[in-house]
Amino acid sequence: MRISSPNDLLPIKTHYSKQLLDALLSSGNVTMIRAPPGTGKTMAALAYLFWTALHGTSSAIFFRTRAELDNAIRMSYEISRLLEKYNVNPPLFIPIGGKEEFCRFPPDKKELVRWWCSIIDCEYFGRRNVKRVINIMKEYKPKDLRGFFIAAREAKACPYFAYQELCSEARIILGTHPYFILDELFERIGKRDIIVIDEAHWMLFLITARMRLRDYEWAREYLNRIEAGISPVRAAIREWRMGNREAVRKLATYQSFSESPGIITINEDEVLKVCPPALLIQKRMRSVKKIILLSSTLYPIGLYKKLFGEEKASVHVIPGLLQCTEKRLITGLSIGLTTRYTDRAFVIKKYADAIKYLLQRMNYPTIIFAPNYDIAHKLADYLKIPLIREEKNILHEVIVTVSRGRLAEGIDVKLNGKYPVLAIIAGLPYPDITREFRIVARVYSKYYRISLGEMMRTLELSEMISALAQAIGRVGRKERGVAIIIDDRVEKIGLKIPIYKSLNMLIRRIKKFLSRLENAKRL
Repeated sequence: MRISSPNDLLPIKTHYSKQLLDALLSSGNVTMIRAPPGTGKTMAALAYLFWTALHGTSSAIFFRTRAELDNAIRMSYEISRLLEKYNVNPPLFIPIGGKEEFCRFPPDKKELVRWWCSIIDCEYFGRRNVKRVINIMKEYKPKDLRGFFIAAREAKACPYFAYQELCSEARIILGTHPYFILDELFERIGKRDIIVIDEAHWMLFLITARMRLRDYEWAREYLNRIEAGISPVRAAIREWRMGNREAVRKLATYQSFSESPGIITINEDEVLKVCPPALLIQKRMRSVKKIILLSSTLYPIGLYKKLFGEEKASVHVIPGLLQCTEKRLITGLSIGLTTRYTDRAFVIKKYADAIKYLLQRMNYPTIIFAPNYDIAHKLADYLKIPLIREEKNILHEVIVTVSRGRLAEGIDVKLNGKYPVLAIIAGLPYPDITREFRIVARVYSKYYRISLGEMMRTLELSEMISALAQAIGRVGRKERGVAIIIDDRVEKIGLKIPIYKSLNMLIRRIKKFLSRLENAKRL
């Protein structure tokens, strides 16, 4: 069978597949694609990259979390199997991980991993064994990053350096955001024609490095004092042999900080590097032909075009950011509750009572999203429901988690083997206006020449909508689901969703919407 388009490489097609692939195929030098959660963005992007690889291009796609990377590895094998059915040899794809994940003998303190190979004189430092690694990969077909680590270990190679060496042979590279953000890592993936950034909204606030101010000043003074010709790594090895472990940690952290892109700024006793996204995009465009920013929540799109420095970027917006669909009902509940208030104990108790009432009358797998961990802990205590921070084998059908956490985006979640039906958002997930938030906004304000007040308001709204859309996207993916936003402020932000003033009226509406699901299961 002839492969005429990336559509032929999609193991699973969705209602949005054609729109996504059309957007990818018509992408320009810098392209922003926004599509609702659960529409198959990652699979479409991978199909597109495999298809372009068949035509001679090299590419890389970067994900926010390791769980998302593992998911992409599994999807890549599905596409590879399709190609084999077409009697086409699949292009080589490899994942790349950080030293923390791929070091065979990792240090106790992760900061030391930078120079750990030299410090312990690791016997695997120079061992790539690329051909043997490829043979083991082909034989065992590892399905996650851990599997690739084991494959390199079985080949008696260093997993970190072996896969970086393989980058020159791989048409498609799968990695996490740091490989795009940090110059040292980006250079190791070699020349790429196409770059895709999945969950690109996470690059809106780019703090690329941080360390304690006193450690920063100590390391800078130390390196100014050492004799000429002594490199930082040689100095670190010398300190290690003298037993000065803490000095090595500070030097390694300082070296990583120095090599990270961004503008240096100070937050009380900490020094940060804040990188306006436009700086990074402009730098990467010098060595690639095309960058595609992919997300559910590039909102408002004008802000992203401004902050990514690409006013002329091509934009593809697939409707449905916060729209009700056949599979997903989004509702608001306005009953005198909002997490804006400072009397948290009283407010959280009222939230817990409302949620308990909903759960008693609707027995479905449910995720409860709190705007931060403080509220999440208190809700979990009131409700006697487990607080789950990240994906694992979740044995409960009702859990509490947090917006912007690992369970809030990018992957399908199962609760005791079932897809969640209800997502209860207990308060609009506005970000905490911390001193760090203000510092980033201040750096951006100066860099982009936008007033600080306007920058803060826009960033705050964008962050809230982004977190809200991701939480809502946990339901209505595979089966029917309902998102319930409990916050009186929902009436004022113009989401164009049905808003209820009564718990009982809301419950009746939800049961009616889900009744077709129950009927379908009986059939």
